[in-house]
Order: sequence, then C-alpha cells, then structure tokens
Amino acid sequence: MKKSEKNTSNVGKKISALVGLDAHKCSAIAFCIKVILQEAHAPLRSILGAMEAREACEREESGQTAHVQG
Repeated sequence: MKKSEKNTSNVGKKISALVGLDAHKCSAIAFCIKVILQEAHAPLRSILGAMEAREACEREESGQTAHVQG
C-alpha cells in the first residue's frame, strides 16, 4: 500500500505542475482516477512521465541543466 500511495502522490505532483493546483488536491484527483478507473491510472503515469522527459530534453537543449522544483 505504501508504494501505491507514493505513486499517487508522485502523479499528483506532476499534475499540479501542469494545471496549477495544489499537489494535495491533484493527488486526490489521481487517487479518484485510480479507484474509479484503475486501468486508466497506469497510462496517466506513462503520459506524465513522457511529458517530464520531454521537458527535461527541452531544458538540456536550451542550456538549462538544473532540475526545476515545482
């Protein structure tokens, strides 16, 4: 259960950076998605991971190598 909570929190933090809401609210949204549509949670994590990787590449290309904290 601890790993599941950590994954939901990580997803919430990533959503927070995208939509501008509090990370706790976004974690609650991620938890609802996970409970209601459990099969949708893994693809959501994949999409957010891909977006994060793309942003990291863009930062490297622009010369920004430090990780930006949200």
